[in-house]
Amino acid sequence: MHLHFQLMPKLPPRILCLILALLGASAPAWAHGELSQKIARFSWKLSQDPGDPDLLLSRGELHRLASHWDEALADYAAAGRAQPSLRPVLEACRAQLELDRADPLAALQATDLALPDHPAPGNVLLLRARALELLGRELQAAACYRAGLLSLEDPQPEDVHRTADALRRLPHVGTRLALACVEWGLERLGACATLELEAVELEAAVGRVDDALLRIDRLRLASPRQEGWWIRRGELLEQVQRTDEAIESYRAAQVAIRSLPAHVASRPMTGDLAATCALALERLSQESRP
Repeated sequence: MHLHFQLMPKLPPRILCLILALLGASAPAWAHGELSQKIARFSWKLSQDPGDPDLLLSRGELHRLASHWDEALADYAAAGRAQPSLRPVLEACRAQLELDRADPLAALQATDLALPDHPAPGNVLLLRARALELLGRELQAAACYRAGLLSLEDPQPEDVHRTADALRRLPHVGTRLALACVEWGLERLGACATLELEAVELEAAVGRVDDALLRIDRLRLASPRQEGWWIRRGELLEQVQRTDEAIESYRAAQVAIRSLPAHVASRPMTGDLAATCALALERLSQESRP
């Protein structure tokens, strides 16, 4: 089935901004006391203006973040009665709530109601994809993730990662599709270390080892700290049994570590990197012995 989306011109921008900011947020990102204070503040404002849909929606989202499911649903319902045009947005909020409380089927049903008229369908498609994924419908989830990602006006790296992860689980061509997704993300978003690292992993997985090495070298040369990239290079070369080149990379990492200022070299993380190099060189030395 092909879905056609249309914008809701009457949706106040402040409400759309609020929902896009809160939708998908999780309780750990907020301190419990902070949530309680915000809920109390909105409750006081609602005592002055009980039918304000903006306030009801805001408090409903805060209740969701606090896992107050019934209170959140009650606020969504009241906001919908106060402003019926908000209902697609409210259904998207309900979909996120159902995901939060581990009911993917209910979340999927909520996205059915949200999608046709939602002002930001890409966000709803990502919610729908998550619900499908939790229901074990991986092929549909991957297609939905991709459609959602391409529909976003302002995609974030985590959106690209989730889509690539879903695509990668598809049989046969999944890894290549995931790589294409990450490459699209890098082209769209620009430099992003986490996407670059995932691209390295995916290039290696599809046999494009030299491309992965070139990417590592480019990232290494652009970085003020090169030892970590030398180690990653060595690890990749070791995986594909290019032992001599792996040894060279680990030794280059050791040289980079020894050139660090004393206050950096003394850090535990630097010590861990040095130990990684030493262990790798010992391992490869033993493997290369006749």
